[in-house]
Amino acid sequence: MGHNGIFRSDTNEAIEGSFHQWRDKRPVKSLVVGRPILLALEDIDGGPSFLEKALRFLEKFGTKVEGILRQAADVEEVDRRVQEYEQGKNEFEPDEDAHVVGDCVKHVLRELPSSPVPASCCTALLEAYKIDRKEARINAMHSAIVETFPEPNRRLLQRILKMMHTISSHAHENRMNPSAVAACMAPLLLRPLLAGECELEDDFDVNGDNSAQLLAAANAANNAQAIITTLLEEYENIFDDENLHRCSISADSRIENSGSDDSTDDENVDMKDNGYHDAENEVDQDTDDDPERVLSGNLSESSGSAGSDLYDYK
Repeated sequence: MGHNGIFRSDTNEAIEGSFHQWRDKRPVKSLVVGRPILLALEDIDGGPSFLEKALRFLEKFGTKVEGILRQAADVEEVDRRVQEYEQGKNEFEPDEDAHVVGDCVKHVLRELPSSPVPASCCTALLEAYKIDRKEARINAMHSAIVETFPEPNRRLLQRILKMMHTISSHAHENRMNPSAVAACMAPLLLRPLLAGECELEDDFDVNGDNSAQLLAAANAANNAQAIITTLLEEYENIFDDENLHRCSISADSRIENSGSDDSTDDENVDMKDNGYHDAENEVDQDTDDDPERVLSGNLSESSGSAGSDLYDYK
C-alpha cells in the first residue's frame, strides 16, 4: 500500500522500468525513417543508406522467395529490425527474413516526407502512358522522366524500379511478374495519383455519390499499376543503368565536397537542364560564406523538410 491508499506492485514497477529502458535506447530522431529524398539512398558520408542496403539484400537474396514484396511481414518484426539498425546492427545478414526486409523498404518509402514521384511528374507519366502507339508511349515516358523529374526523385525511382525489375525477372521462381510487383509498390511510388492530386480525364463525377468516388479511386489505382508495370517491362528502353551509376557517383561527390568550388564548367552545363541542379549550384557558390544557411535552405521542392533534416544529420 503506497501513499493515499494507492496500491503499488512489483509488476507495475517492472513494466514502467522496461518502458523507460526502451525509451532511452530508442533514438530521439530516427536515422532511417523520415529521411529526405536527397538522403534516401546514401548517408552524409557517401555510404549506402538503410534503404540502399535493403534493396541490395532483396536483389541478392529475395529473388527466389515466393511472394516477395506481396506477402506481408509482422509489423513488430519490421519495427524491431529498423530499431536494431539504428542501434548498431547496420548490415543485413543472408539468413534474415526477406519478407521483413521487403516490408522495411515499404516502410521507409511510406514514411518519406514527400512522394518519391511528385504530383507534376505523376501527371506527366500518366499523359505519356495514355499514348496509344507503343513506341511513342515508351519514348514519351522516357522523356517525362528525363525532363520533369528533379534529379533526387529520378534517381530514387530508378533505383527502386531496378530492384523491382530484378525481382520480376525471376517470376518463374517467386511468382512475382511485373504486374504483381507493380501492384505492391505503385501506391508507394505514385502517391499523388492515388491521392487524387493528378487530373484524370475520366467520366466520374467525384462530387456525386460514394460509388462515383470509388470508381475514380479504382481508376487511379489501375493507372498507377499500369504505369509502373510498363516502366518495369520496358526498363532497359526507358532507363540507362550506366547513367544511374554515374549519377550515384556524382551525388556522392557532391555530398562529400559540398563546401568546395571545384566543379567544372562542363558539370554546370549538364546541370542546367534541371531546376534542382540550378538551385544546388547557387547554394554551392555561397557555401564558404554561410554553411548553415545552405543546410537550412530548401534544396528541392521534392525533398519536403530536407533543410532541417540535413542540418540534424550533419
